[in-house]
Amino acid sequence: MKKTKLLAAACALLLCGCSSDNVNTASTSEMPNLPEPLTTSETTAETVPTTVLSESETTAAAEISETTAETPASSEISETTSQTAEETSAETTSETVPETGSGFDTENALKMFLEEMTGGYEFHEAQTRLFGDFDKDGKNELIAYIEAPDTMTGYNLWFASEGYIEQIAPNAENPVPMEESEPEIVYSGDNAFIKLEYLNATNSISDYFRIVNSQVVPCTVEGYARQGLRPDSDTEDFTACHSTYDLCSDGTGHTWKPYWLYFSPEDNTFYPYVGHLMTEEELLKYEGASEVLEKARSDGYEIADIYIRENGIININLRKYSEDAFNPDETPMYGNKFINLKINGDSVQNITPENNDGFYKP
Repeated sequence: MKKTKLLAAACALLLCGCSSDNVNTASTSEMPNLPEPLTTSETTAETVPTTVLSESETTAAAEISETTAETPASSEISETTSQTAEETSAETTSETVPETGSGFDTENALKMFLEEMTGGYEFHEAQTRLFGDFDKDGKNELIAYIEAPDTMTGYNLWFASEGYIEQIAPNAENPVPMEESEPEIVYSGDNAFIKLEYLNATNSISDYFRIVNSQVVPCTVEGYARQGLRPDSDTEDFTACHSTYDLCSDGTGHTWKPYWLYFSPEDNTFYPYVGHLMTEEELLKYEGASEVLEKARSDGYEIADIYIRENGIININLRKYSEDAFNPDETPMYGNKFINLKINGDSVQNITPENNDGFYKP
């Protein structure tokens, strides 16, 4: 029994010595404690890297998160972009193409149409080209010079609108197109005209075309005044100059005198206002007339003829003799000037131009 106890005590002492050595070894190598076993879900969660943020970084992240939350979703962005594109397209279309639905609303479309209908000839890019709805009927028109190799100048002037073309120069009235004559749009009342001015060596000729329902109608000008035909702001009619040689009584001296015309839409014709002879006594009934006549006489002129026209314009022909100048048949020579007056109620207004050489015909 005692041997057994002694043996047990010896074994205990031996075991205590071994335990002490193991503890010293553990403290020296600092072996980590093994973690407890983890479940599958916990393992998966801990495999995701985690970054610890400072307080300032946490605040910035919160602001970014809030901004992101306020940003519209991709579907909202797509819808907004689509709506903006539609609005932009609608605005651009309405500004560049009139909504007439004709298919000939743009200048380029009318150019292509005109080129095709005239045999594929090209436009004269150096010359004036007019485009727009000139007669205000909702349809655009184009006026342009186009190549014509078989003509004297090599170009003709054309008018084009929806499904319609017309050569307007040269024409029966003016057989040479004269490409330096630039077309001009002229308005008078409800009428729209194309005006061409053909220049000659000493004068010019006005050629007019009326635009009606996007088509052109040639106009006729009656009388001898055919130069510079255009609307007159003073009378709401038209004026045109008569180019002639009537400065002196022997038919020398080039002069230009304005005449007044009115337009008749029934036959597309410009008619001159007819002049009727008027006596000096009839003229003096108007206030201001006596001062005009007295001034003319004080300048050495005699009163030759007085014409009153149907639009209230009065033409006074003046004559000044040259005492030392005689024709071969001993007829005295004289020079011609004129005065133009406009009737305003019971008085007259002097509308004589600065260059007033020559004399008026009825």
